Parts: sequence; structure tokens; C-alpha cells
Amino acid sequence: HLALLKNKPFICLLSSTFIFAHSQATLTNFLALIAAKHEGPAGPFFFFAYLAAITVLLTLARLLDRYGQRCLACFSYPFFSLGILLVPSVIASPLFVVAAVMFGAGMGLLFATHNALAGSHGSFREKPAVMALFTGIYDSGFITGAVLSGWVAHYLGLDMLFVVSGLFSLLGLMITLFSPMREL
Repeated sequence: HLALLKNKPFICLLSSTFIFAHSQATLTNFLALIAAKHEGPAGPFFFFAYLAAITVLLTLARLLDRYGQRCLACFSYPFFSLGILLVPSVIASPLFVVAAVMFGAGMGLLFATHNALAGSHGSFREKPAVMALFTGIYDSGFITGAVLSGWVAHYLGLDMLFVVSGLFSLLGLMITLFSPMREL
């Protein structure tokens, strides 16, 4: 299935997926630490974030067919990224809910759009390989999100970790906007 790795739209999708998963893992692995540092609420942040993600998945995922996966990914990335970027400045204030909902809503739509885009690649015979590669890249992003972000936090501090991760996640938006990634 090396031909799949020569497919530029698929490689762009895998790159965006990796960035999404890496940034998502950074927040989920390090939110409790930054909340403790700033004496903010980690549990309620996760509650509002995942409530927003589930709500978006159940109500807005049907928009994928109407507006297209790529369009919704472009719409979702700024919310996802800004939700991460805002964490250090709002985690100890009531505004943490805004960051949590932005992160959660962006995460919910990005999860759905990346999965739908992956499902549109490859022939019937290639689908198992497509989904295996997609899942492997998604899982790899989660692993690197935990490991590499730990190094970033060690050297730059927790506040800068969220800034770096939020900015890194914007690369996913750039890939989605300017690459040959497309719906098939």
C-alpha cells in the first residue's frame, strides 16, 4: 500500500490529523498541571469541553455533507487552536468556560471531519490500509503530544506549552487551507 503514501491529498490529511491529535493530547495531558499552577478548575474545564464536543458531534456532524468536510475543518481549527491558546490566561477565571467550549467544539468537529475525510480515500480494497494508516497517525499524535509536550513544558514552562501547542495546531489549519487535501 505504498501507493497511498504517494497520494499528496492523503498525506496532507495524515499531517493535519497528526497535528490535531498531538495538540489535543497536549491539552488533555497537561491541563490538570496548569490548572493546579494557576489554582484553576481542571475538572469543570473537561466537563464543558467534552460536553461541547459531544453536543457538536450529535448536532452539527450532519453539516459535513451539506458544507463539506474540508470547509468544516477550516471553520473548526481556529476554535480548537484558540481554545488551547487561551488556557494559560483564563484557567483561573470564569472565562475558562469560553476556552473549554471553543476547544471542545473545535475538537468535536475536527474529529468528525478527519474521520470522514479519511473514509473518502482509497479504493474498496485499500480502505483497510487507509483506516489503519489514519488510526496509526492519530495514535502517534497522541503519543507525541504527551512525550514531546513534556519536554516543551520542562524547558519553556506550562504557560508557553499551551501557547506553542495552540500555534502548532494552526499548522493544521494552514494544511487544510492551502494543501491539495480534498474530499473525494
